[in-house]
Amino acid sequence: MSNRIAYRPEIEGLRAIAVVPVILLHAGFTTFSGGYVGVDVFFVISGYLITSIIQREIEAGGFSFTGFYERRARRILPALFFMILCCLPFAWAWLSPPDFETFSASVVSVCLFVSNIFFWRQTGYFDTASEFKPLLHTWSLAVEEQLYLLWPIGLILLHRYGRRWRVIALCTVAAASLAAGEYLSWHHASFAFFWAPTRVWEFTAGALCAGLRLSPSRLWGGFSSSAGILALACALMLFDDKTRVTGVAGLLPVLGTGAILLGASKDTWVHGVLASRAFVGVGRISYGAYLFHQPVLALARYRLGADLTPLQACGSIGLTLLLALVTWRWIEQPWRRRDLSWARSSRRFSIGALTAAWALMAFGLAYSPAGGLAHTAADLGERVRINFGLDRDCDGELTFSPKCQTGDDPVVLLWGDSVAMHLADAITASNGAPALIQMTRTGCAPLSGLASAGENRGVDCIRQNERILDWLRSHPAVEYVVLSSSIDYLLDPNRRVVSDEGQPIPGTEPMVLAALERTLTAVHELGRHVVVVSPMPQNGSDIGGCLVRALANGDDPAGCNFETSSYSLGTILSYQLLRKLETRWPVIWLNRLICKESKCPAYEDGVIIYRDAAHLSHEGSAYLGRQAGFWNLIRDRAE
Repeated sequence: MSNRIAYRPEIEGLRAIAVVPVILLHAGFTTFSGGYVGVDVFFVISGYLITSIIQREIEAGGFSFTGFYERRARRILPALFFMILCCLPFAWAWLSPPDFETFSASVVSVCLFVSNIFFWRQTGYFDTASEFKPLLHTWSLAVEEQLYLLWPIGLILLHRYGRRWRVIALCTVAAASLAAGEYLSWHHASFAFFWAPTRVWEFTAGALCAGLRLSPSRLWGGFSSSAGILALACALMLFDDKTRVTGVAGLLPVLGTGAILLGASKDTWVHGVLASRAFVGVGRISYGAYLFHQPVLALARYRLGADLTPLQACGSIGLTLLLALVTWRWIEQPWRRRDLSWARSSRRFSIGALTAAWALMAFGLAYSPAGGLAHTAADLGERVRINFGLDRDCDGELTFSPKCQTGDDPVVLLWGDSVAMHLADAITASNGAPALIQMTRTGCAPLSGLASAGENRGVDCIRQNERILDWLRSHPAVEYVVLSSSIDYLLDPNRRVVSDEGQPIPGTEPMVLAALERTLTAVHELGRHVVVVSPMPQNGSDIGGCLVRALANGDDPAGCNFETSSYSLGTILSYQLLRKLETRWPVIWLNRLICKESKCPAYEDGVIIYRDAAHLSHEGSAYLGRQAGFWNLIRDRAE
């Protein structure tokens, strides 16, 4: 028996269906709003092919771990390293210091195949938007490589048992992974998205298809493959950024892909389409196209602006396909087929691959915070550092750290989430400002009995707010309490809030307003003066990132300013709630302090106002505090 599996051109066509929507979606074309499911399709295909290969070799008695991993390395590494090398000069020349630092660190994670974990850790509230991360897409390669480490071992262990038990074992793994993906998609969405355990069920679905080895009739094959195409079309066009694809919703594209793998026999119309020259041609360069699309688009946005014009987006796609073709012809094929005489030896290939990986990691570890941007201010990265307020220790569980207060007997308490943190400099920079104490935590609004459900939030936030009130009761020297919160994330219909009982429910404006008023009433009943400060005016884009790119590239930062007419939906909803609150409680409106004549400046008098989409920079906060006399404003408005 040959240990080689038969070439199936329709799988190349399926790869084309997977990669094209991904590229179009990331380029800004929303026809395929669920284009990201192309990655899920790739996982199923990989599970099918890898399992088929390993299974055949085991049955033929010729499986070799060395041979398996060498083939995987020849398939993945040359094109991957070539893509990174192509990125380096442009990242060096164009990225801002903090983003270049992140890029360099990501190079190391890619070479170690842990970039899924690296980017999972980069999904915090303050991180750079995904469209500006050139290597973000490599998370899926990392997941595959992690699965490759265990998959052959698992199949070898299962081979000693009968087919029935192998199927039961694979179904059990898939069910457990799917259940974890569904649960975590609600409670730890970023973990569910990036980590291998919640993706293994998709890989296993492909493995089950490989184990079935069906020879379907024309009727059954036509029905199965047609249903699969319909399922993929529905997922690609109906899913959006709110769909929790790592859970039950992901069954649609995964089962659709499986139906095509099982049913697209040569006498079906689906096979005819997928095996056509156009689909096969795109499928053959799909790996290179996937590798290059994210860095091309990310770097284009860095130079041309976050919102690419249709012409710029099409140009980026064209460049991606050209690079993919070059990669397939002169990088992928020679290495896989061992056309290069000096690389035919497994030993030479291993030495070359390790040398390339070590060289790239050495570059990543030796980055300069200022990167290749010697023409920019050396302190640009410092100027846009995350604004935790008085200190990094002021974000998290209450520790009453001395770093989070400016005197032994604080007079002002700053309480809220990250939108409260960025007000610390505004208060301390004001003339005559008294001692301040900061009690803040990202994602924890100053609400009584209500909090956002999700990572690092929920009931813990409710308990923390109760502790703050208890502390306030025992510290009568505190005369003023300043509350601030982003609010909009509490009103997002696709997210949940929790009450004291801990049950996730949709947040509503009356619910959030009542919880905020309970806090205000509790503070007022303690005899303290209290005021609410609104969130920053926002337009839905990363204004701070726009500023950094403009300053790094010598462009006019005024291009990052925006009109009040372009407020984001979150800003509109937050301000709508605060206007209702203002009929009973004092509110300080940041939009009235920042925006003038219907225009909101991102950069003023040489000062970076916004550090990201929703927060003041340290210098912007201090500037606002001095210009507006923020402490006097608090004292005058507080009740």
